[in-house]
Amino acid sequence: MVFCYKIITESPSRSRCVSPRKASPVGRFPLQNTVSSLVASFDYETDKGDIWDAIPDRDWRLLAALARKREEDIERERLAEQFQKMWLKEKEEREMVETESSEQYKKYLCKKRCREQSYHEYKRMMRKAEQHAKTGQLVSCIRHKEQRAADMLAWRENRKRLAITNALSSWETSLIRQEAEAVEAAKRATFAAHNALKDARSVRISKIKDSRTLRARQLAALTAQMREAVRMAT
Repeated sequence: MVFCYKIITESPSRSRCVSPRKASPVGRFPLQNTVSSLVASFDYETDKGDIWDAIPDRDWRLLAALARKREEDIERERLAEQFQKMWLKEKEEREMVETESSEQYKKYLCKKRCREQSYHEYKRMMRKAEQHAKTGQLVSCIRHKEQRAADMLAWRENRKRLAITNALSSWETSLIRQEAEAVEAAKRATFAAHNALKDARSVRISKIKDSRTLRARQLAALTAQMREAVRMAT
């Protein structure tokens, strides 16, 4: 439409032709000189009645061409003005559409940006929550492993303590048994020594008794001999 408007508004007014591609046949003749000579050749006071008849057909055709050209110029100007109004209206509508489109596009961009921000915020929160969950799982796993390690160490310590206790108990039992056996052996040795001493004492006492008995018998015999001797002496 802009191209047509330029053709209609610029080409005829500048080139004075009917079509922008083809030159007007009227423009080939010196129109102003012909009309001036035509007007000057008549005497309006004497030839008023014959003025119209005196105009040749060529001039009539020229006048008709001029009238057509005038009408075409008026029509062209009207069309040009109409096209200009239409072009301006279309331009205004296009600018309004562009403005509305721009506003809508801005609103769309704003909404899209808000959606993207919300989506990124949601993704960030999801990643943060997932990271917290993974951290919690990791902490739980670490605590579970620490608890298992502590339980294992406690079990091993209990095993070691039990083994040491059992070993100490066995050692103490063996020591107690050995001590009991030693005490029993000492008791037996003491009893045996006591019996031996008792036997030795009995033997010594019996020997003393025997020696005393023997001495008593010897004294008795000697006494008897001395009595016998005294008696015999008397």
